[in-house]
Parts: sequence; structure tokens; C-alpha cells
Amino acid sequence: MRRLLRRLRHWPDRLAHERRRAETIRAIRAAAPTRVVMGCLGNICRSPYAAERLRAAGLDLAVESAGFIGPGRSPPEEAVQMAAERGVDVSGHRSRQFTRDDLAPRTLVLVMEPAHVDRLAAQFGTAPGPVLLLGDLDPEPIETRIIIDPFGHSRATFAATFARIDRCVATLIESLGRGPGPTG
Repeated sequence: MRRLLRRLRHWPDRLAHERRRAETIRAIRAAAPTRVVMGCLGNICRSPYAAERLRAAGLDLAVESAGFIGPGRSPPEEAVQMAAERGVDVSGHRSRQFTRDDLAPRTLVLVMEPAHVDRLAAQFGTAPGPVLLLGDLDPEPIETRIIIDPFGHSRATFAATFARIDRCVATLIESLGRGPGPTG
């Protein structure tokens, strides 16, 4: 019953995914960012992994990550291990909180949940550049727009979260004009 309720709650996300994906790609291309900030709640699992994955592409962009809570924290061992298995080193990462500078012009901010967009707007006001959901870039059908926070969850949850981030970052790279470009 619980699973059915969750599927029904996220049905609009699945239904609108292709349209949102195309809109997000257009917004990224129009923004022509010189800087990308990946964000999540604690800045210890999802956003550092996404930032390092993007940084590894070697694009001519400044790439950072930030969160809303607890500066100076290290990623949990599960995140470090899973990232390493995927060829990404997050072992030296230390969390930091979002600042107003993270919403500067020519900065693209990609967050993991719709609530993060709302929280940034409440905390800092409207950003001059786009604040978008990374999950909207997923080329596969989605269950929800949210990229699940794996903190405190199983190894399988970390693997699924990081696999989804990989797909979304690949689309981001293409959307920035550094690849053949996704259809849609």
C-alpha cells in the first residue's frame, strides 16, 4: 500500500519528465554558465559526487558543491567507497554551506530536490542564473524528480543514487555544448 501511495504521489513527476528534461536542457544552454554549483542538503554524499564527476570531464568551468547544513564534514565511508568504485575520489571533500556568492551571475546551480530550490530562494532571494534540478536531466524514465539522499541507507541505495547522478551529469555535459547533445 505504501509503495502504491508513493507511486501515485510522484505520478506527475513521471508524466512531465520529458517536457521538464527538454526545458532544463534549454535553460542550461541559454545560461552559458562559467561556473556550476552542485547542491544538496548536507553536501557530503550527492553534491560532492556530482561535482567531482563533472570536474573529471575537464570542462572549462569552475565546479563546486555546497549544502545547507554542517560545514566541515567529511563524506561517510560508504560514499567514499562507492565513489572510488566508480572512479571518483571524494575522500578529501569537506562540506560547506551555500552562500550568496553561489548564486552569482553566470552560475548554474543544480540541486537534488525541489525543496532545495525553495530553500535557496527563501534564504537568498531570486538567483540571476538558473537554479535547476539535476534529476530533471535523467535520460531514463524516472520515479521522482528527487535524487534520493543515500546517507544512512544501504549500499544499493548509494549505487542507485550515484548511477542516476552519472546519467544526469552526462546529460549536463552534453547540454553545456561539450558533447553531441541529447535529443529532446
